[in-house]
Amino acid sequence: MSNLWSIILNVFLNATKKSFKRMLNIAEHHDSALFGKKSDPFFLTLYNRFHGLYTNYIEKYEKWTTIKGTLKGETSKVKSYFKELAQKLLAWDVKVQVVYLKNTDEYLAIFPTGKRLFYLGTYMERINELSSLINRLNDITELKALQTEIKAFYDIISAELTKHHAKKTAIKDASEELEQARVAVGNIMYANLGLLMDHHYENIEHIEHFFPLSLLRKKKNSKEKQETNVYAVHVVENERKEAGISFTSTTKFSFYINGNAAVGIYTGGSIDAPPTEPKFIIQPDETKECNAFELGDATNRYLFIVNLSDTEESDVEISLI
Repeated sequence: MSNLWSIILNVFLNATKKSFKRMLNIAEHHDSALFGKKSDPFFLTLYNRFHGLYTNYIEKYEKWTTIKGTLKGETSKVKSYFKELAQKLLAWDVKVQVVYLKNTDEYLAIFPTGKRLFYLGTYMERINELSSLINRLNDITELKALQTEIKAFYDIISAELTKHHAKKTAIKDASEELEQARVAVGNIMYANLGLLMDHHYENIEHIEHFFPLSLLRKKKNSKEKQETNVYAVHVVENERKEAGISFTSTTKFSFYINGNAAVGIYTGGSIDAPPTEPKFIIQPDETKECNAFELGDATNRYLFIVNLSDTEESDVEISLI
């Protein structure tokens, strides 16, 4: 495939490779344009073979977005419980110290690796550490009530995490179904383009009516991006990445999100600056322009990109205007 003549590559699949929303917009335009001309038998044929795949895509897209919405709610609940865990841990620690002073052998046996994992580990690492803490309290009569309290919270947070994982599995399945539908729609539009080219070979400007050309723009390669001050940053689910771009407080940025994940943007004073609340959140297939000083302190020289999705990836195109 890499050696195919560029003009015969499927522009619809290439332009929507990481954006289900963009495919929806392109397909909606194509369907509407064909519908308006279906009184002509030629266009009716194109419409009939396209419309069924288009409606299937809409169904898969709506299913995917619905599950994403419920996952967002589950994610919020999980984050809330783990935030609560951090607070409860402080109280539990105090109750342990009533029985065993801090840094005694008995205290260290209960917290043998400290409490770092409770705060910085993955969700699974934290829940496993909580389970281990419960087990370490076995046979300590003075802390039996505390063990019961921790176990009750463990049961709640564990059940919520199980539900969250189930939703993530559901969104993965829905995403795979939607991807198959995207390819089917892209292929039939490519086939329709061929017939439209044959039908209008003497008046090719008529073809523009059937496709939103602004959404089919050619992506720049790495060399082109460097020469035109356009950069690309790829962020996977929940990833925070420093963009590696030099700028000043007066630099003006344009951000375009090519993908299925919303992205947060902000600046920091150093490359290892702690995470902070994004100054702007940009949705998939949207463009945002702003000045560097709007993204953080005017002295900041590090641009951070944050993927706000638990399940999706995005490419962020960054232009220096």
